[in-house]
Amino acid sequence: MIKVAINQCFGGFCLSEKACQFLGIPEDDAYSYMLVDETQRVDANLIRCIETLGLEVNGDSANITIVEIPDDVEWHIVNYDGCEHIAENHRTWR
Repeated sequence: MIKVAINQCFGGFCLSEKACQFLGIPEDDAYSYMLVDETQRVDANLIRCIETLGLEVNGDSANITIVEIPDDVEWHIVNYDGCEHIAENHRTWR
């Protein structure tokens, strides 16, 4: 299983000051993880931070959680006004 960090409320993925300290990043970079970059969202240090700090990981208007998906699934993060979910990749025609 792959662990992926997502935000489950409107507002956006934002880390708390405590989470930034845990990760050793400047607080100004708290929003850098908001970008939909799957490599950041599966980072082992970020996952450990969320598992360790629990609710204290959340910055302003955030409800960060970990979603586990099967290893063999091709996936991406879908973001609507900051509220995110994981979707399986599939083909689309227009």
